[in-house]
Amino acid sequence: MGARKLIINADDFGFSRGVTDAIIDCHRNGILTSTTIMVNMPAAEYAAEVVRSTPELGVGVHVNLTEGKPIAPADRIPGLLDETGSFPGNAAQSKNLWRAGHLAKQIEIEIDAQIERAISLGITPTHCDSHHGIHKLPVVRRALAKVLLRRGIPKARTPLSRHRKIPGSPLSGWIPWLKHNLRRAPSIAFHMWSHLQLRRAGIRTPNWKATRSMGVPCSGDATSEFIACISAAPVGYSEILIHPGYLGEDENPSEWHRRTWAEDTPLCQDPGVRKKIEELGLELVSFRDL
Repeated sequence: MGARKLIINADDFGFSRGVTDAIIDCHRNGILTSTTIMVNMPAAEYAAEVVRSTPELGVGVHVNLTEGKPIAPADRIPGLLDETGSFPGNAAQSKNLWRAGHLAKQIEIEIDAQIERAISLGITPTHCDSHHGIHKLPVVRRALAKVLLRRGIPKARTPLSRHRKIPGSPLSGWIPWLKHNLRRAPSIAFHMWSHLQLRRAGIRTPNWKATRSMGVPCSGDATSEFIACISAAPVGYSEILIHPGYLGEDENPSEWHRRTWAEDTPLCQDPGVRKKIEELGLELVSFRDL
């Protein structure tokens, strides 16, 4: 059997100081190997400064077309912005870009500007992924691939995610596997097509991307979910994406952020999780190694 290599990537680096500090702690004291910076968020410069003390942490660009202000001049990308000059929310932007070939050049301009901003902050990007997974959309995926190849950064997060059964688990494990994957079958088929299109364009991606709950079966608590997901990683490269964060005094995050930060941050620093990775013989790597 071939080697199993695992990337643990934290999204939203630079979103806030609390998120940035949690990501650094999860790398220094835990299993985190990679992160992606949001260069248009308030703590981007702070993130670029503190990451200099952690040279082993891979840092990519978290392409953002759904939140905050753009990096490119607004008059060059008017089709991506709302009346206030900001990116609309995820739902509105996804609808806007679903069939938007006429906006391809504007998307390229903004993606390129975000990568250039990361470089200007002293970061050598290892790869790109996207906020709210917006690069699943065909026009964004094509624009991202063109920019990455032009920039010499031919690595990205795969859009493909599906539940995987833990090898050697009881036959009853097929029940949740079927339940989850049949329910998401249209999305999985679309994401598989997107995955193949990225690779045909010359972009290298992991074989499997997962959120914490995509290993089955598991008992349902956060730690069991995370260990089940790690245990289900196939041969080759896999990426598990997480969202660590600390709550700052001046922040008012969503309930999802509060819950996810509270769960993911200690999981990444849990000695039991690291021990399980070692027992399974998984190698922790970053996108540099892909």
